[in-house]
Amino acid sequence: MSTNGKNVIDLENVSKVYGHGESAVHAVDRVSLKLDPGKLFILMGPSGSGKTTLLMLMGCLLKPSSGSVHLFDHEISSMSEQELPAVRLERIGFVFQGFNLFPALTAEENVEATLNLKGYRGEDARRRARDLLDRVDMGKRLTHLPEDLSGGEKQRVALARALAGDPPILLADEPTGMLDSKTGRKIVEILHDLAHREKRLVFMVSHDTRILHLADKTFYMDDGRLNSEHP
Repeated sequence: MSTNGKNVIDLENVSKVYGHGESAVHAVDRVSLKLDPGKLFILMGPSGSGKTTLLMLMGCLLKPSSGSVHLFDHEISSMSEQELPAVRLERIGFVFQGFNLFPALTAEENVEATLNLKGYRGEDARRRARDLLDRVDMGKRLTHLPEDLSGGEKQRVALARALAGDPPILLADEPTGMLDSKTGRKIVEILHDLAHREKRLVFMVSHDTRILHLADKTFYMDDGRLNSEHP
């Protein structure tokens, strides 16, 4: 699949508005952004500033009210709701603060379930799940249920699951928010390594200023606007 230049994600004057008239809420307000692969981007900003909405627009979970969102050669804003799941499944891995693991499944089974959705079956899916968990240093915890894992271990399983099918884009919403500073830093170091060594585009939302030195570029958002860029 070809790219739009070197950019994997290209937002042009994108807005997301909820409601109408004087009560309308501009969750994202005329944001333009071009992101290329092989880098870790971090988006900062206060709660309610529109960070998660912007992430959802990038991840094809929301369509913009106006403007255009391009992922590779897909213009998301012109696609139907029936077409978007296939783009998400093929191109995007999601990592969320709450882990979102299936409590009744082991670490291996959680990753395998996502691989099943992407067409892998049987021993091939199990082997790939084990390989992905090895990559995030969870190879010795394959048979553990989420309730038997620490917060950092759960997030590593969630990251392995996001890598199922080798998506070129990883989107992370506060992946360190429920972790202590040391464990959170390790998770961001893994994300940084995935961006640089595997040439993925990694975009994460965070409040943690202690990890900013690991970002290739940091953006700041407030009141729906991408107001400034940290050096």
